[in-house]
Amino acid sequence: MNDRLRDLGEFPLIARLTRGLSFSVSSGVELGPGDDAAVLRPTPGARIVATADLLVQDIHFTLATPLFFTGWRTLAAGLSDLAAMGAVGRWFLLTMAVPGDWPVKRVEDFYAGLQALGALQGVHLVGGDVTASPAAAVFDLLALGELPVDRPAYRRSGARPGDWVICTGHPGDAAAGLALLLTGQAGAPDRSDPEKAAVPAVTGGPTSGPGTEGTSNRRGTATRARQELTALALQIAARLAQGEHAGTLPVAVLESLLAKHLLPLTRLAEMPRLSAQLEIHAANDISDGVAREAHELALASGATLELFPVVFPLSAAARTAAQYLGRDPVNWFLAGGEDYELLLTVKPLPGYPPDFLGPLPLRLTDLNGQAVPLTVIGRVTAVDATPGVWQVTPGGKMRLNPLGYSHF
Repeated sequence: MNDRLRDLGEFPLIARLTRGLSFSVSSGVELGPGDDAAVLRPTPGARIVATADLLVQDIHFTLATPLFFTGWRTLAAGLSDLAAMGAVGRWFLLTMAVPGDWPVKRVEDFYAGLQALGALQGVHLVGGDVTASPAAAVFDLLALGELPVDRPAYRRSGARPGDWVICTGHPGDAAAGLALLLTGQAGAPDRSDPEKAAVPAVTGGPTSGPGTEGTSNRRGTATRARQELTALALQIAARLAQGEHAGTLPVAVLESLLAKHLLPLTRLAEMPRLSAQLEIHAANDISDGVAREAHELALASGATLELFPVVFPLSAAARTAAQYLGRDPVNWFLAGGEDYELLLTVKPLPGYPPDFLGPLPLRLTDLNGQAVPLTVIGRVTAVDATPGVWQVTPGGKMRLNPLGYSHF
């Protein structure tokens, strides 16, 4: 149970992680893990879309949070990039460098989270590499998707004057979840090491091996994700109750926001429906905060964007958490990141005034059957002017800095 990676060895580890891996004909996988390279069958006429994401221990994740969630979030980062491009997710490869004294279970938990989201989003692990790290762990994900022959690639550079600026979902929820997590984890032990774990083992995960397809596997991985989240939420709730914050935070609010940070669902499945209902001119995924993503659209398009905080779709849960922690939820919305929602510029819909702001009545649901809000939060006012983003309030207009996460 407490075996270390150095005791197991590289190839037995790979064999354990890929045990039971199987692929249907529709997966497009001719050869998966086990040879020098994977052999894939793209859909005829489709174009391949590729993206890479790197996660480094103590920068993007810590060992205070179970590695199941880190695995899930690693894949979410790559799939969200594919969604923003309008691609269909197909395959992914994972390369990792991890310390030899890590428990084997820690890596197994990481892969369980990775495969849980893969099963939900219909993408397949087809290869990767593993090596030892002298200290911090590093995970490098390569996600591959396809663009159907009749669908354009959505770029950051296509914004046009008069476009609406639209966001999906409730940006800021993930940052609220992170704030609650960090507050509750202050001084917490390393839970991902079996020798230090304080939460009971979770059951209900996949029984037929990682990557196995089918409804039963999707149910199993979803069940494990929910159980992992509930166990962590109860622990964080207990720690928050011992803190100095006024009042009580409802566990339902805590669990909802933790899910947005730890178990994000990308808009990979929703993007085809969005593209069928909207004339999308430019797109970006919200991984580093709305303000930074809006600046990327503005700079790539040579455009000026105006955003209106009065219509920002802040969730009731985020507002409750902000009051509890004494934070500003608008800052979470603008500078939080890791929501993996979409920021789009689109042609205004017929029947609406050009300066319309607020929620749109378009029906969109996520993989859990939950409604996904679509909100017009601003507009593109000019192209070929000095690019930038402005925040417009009743008190006036001010330039919005590119808030949010920066790697350097």
